[in-house]
Amino acid sequence: MPPNVTERRFRLAKLRGVTAQVTQKLRSDAGDNRRRILAAARVAFVREGFDVPVREIARRAEVAVATVYRRFPTKQALFAEAFSAQLAMCSEIVEEGLAAADPWHGFRHVIEKLTEANARDAGFRTLLTRATDLSADRRHTMRLLLELMRRAKEAGELRTDIVPEDIVLTIMANEGLLAGSPGTRVAASRRFAALMLQSFRVNPDAAPLPRRSGYRCPCADDFPAPPRSVSLGPRRRKAGAMRKLIYGMNVTLDGYIAAPGDPAHPSLDQEIGWSVPSEELFQWWLDQERATSMSLYGRRLWETMSAHWPTADQRPGATAAEIAFARNWRDTPKVVFSSTLGAVGWNSRLVTGDAVAEITRLKAEDGGPMEIAGATLAAAAMRAGLIDEYALATYPVLIGGGTPFFTALDSWVNLDLVETRTFPGGVVLTRYETRR
Repeated sequence: MPPNVTERRFRLAKLRGVTAQVTQKLRSDAGDNRRRILAAARVAFVREGFDVPVREIARRAEVAVATVYRRFPTKQALFAEAFSAQLAMCSEIVEEGLAAADPWHGFRHVIEKLTEANARDAGFRTLLTRATDLSADRRHTMRLLLELMRRAKEAGELRTDIVPEDIVLTIMANEGLLAGSPGTRVAASRRFAALMLQSFRVNPDAAPLPRRSGYRCPCADDFPAPPRSVSLGPRRRKAGAMRKLIYGMNVTLDGYIAAPGDPAHPSLDQEIGWSVPSEELFQWWLDQERATSMSLYGRRLWETMSAHWPTADQRPGATAAEIAFARNWRDTPKVVFSSTLGAVGWNSRLVTGDAVAEITRLKAEDGGPMEIAGATLAAAAMRAGLIDEYALATYPVLIGGGTPFFTALDSWVNLDLVETRTFPGGVVLTRYETRR
């Protein structure tokens, strides 16, 4: 007997279910193939360049050559898709630079961000040094870069003989930094970018270079360790120029460097437990300390630092960065301002008199940058207009009160933003220079 209607419907439903499963599997396989092709293409293009055969990409992706061409009709289309994320980021960087009010600051932003991106991802070098036009997006980005360069030249900041190919050469040279840990590569790329920017600028400034941050060339051991300072005779100082004074701290989003503490039972965990730095941020502070020729302390912060860092490198479990910080802290000359302390040690000098007068005198001396630490001492220097740079590592936390980073001022102080960076945990670094 022929099957009844219910049986026919059941068989049809079963057939449709099997068909749907097969279709879903085919779609899943197609997605997997596409991902494998793009992953293999990125590696092949980075290592071997654009001339790598499509059949080699197919072999690495474990698919047929025809499968590659079904999804990407040309090698150029495959290249553009493989590096689409890098192209989007590159476009964003250039657009940010073009949006800057100061053309030189915008150009500097582009160079710094592109070299850093290249240090993190070799795909940027492959994308930027590719000779053939890739897409309308890439051509649009290049037009924006040309416009930014034109503005910087008209502003008298960028040398008129700099051409777009020089930017590509910078990225290609930066390729030599792709060795070591990611943090080391990024730190080295920042120093390299600073060197290149000095060569691009009409009138290079004397701003200190970013620190090496652990990057060493293979021949580094052939050179003796440099002394902390070398005297080459009297320095020629620009008229009115003074030593730079830097004030930098970890800060909450609502502007405090420490939460309210219990005077009867002081506790660092209670006051600054929110500001435990990541390894990357700690390394950044270490680099800042290494670039400092002298540290100026108020009494309370001096007592905190001198209770921990003199022997921190001898403590079990100390990291390499903590050991380096402790040794650098001991070696750095320090001035402690206090009317209650009787004596200070660890390469330090005690000042009991007028702090502002002493800081003014120190700024007039020859020497490298100085850092000022301690809210009360920094407030006095801030009100006297002595601080040249502010560095804030802002943590995503609100504590509602405590010790503020800034003090009340009698008049406005205009600043120029010179650096922004993000660190793990949502910490945002901003550095500003006082506009003189």
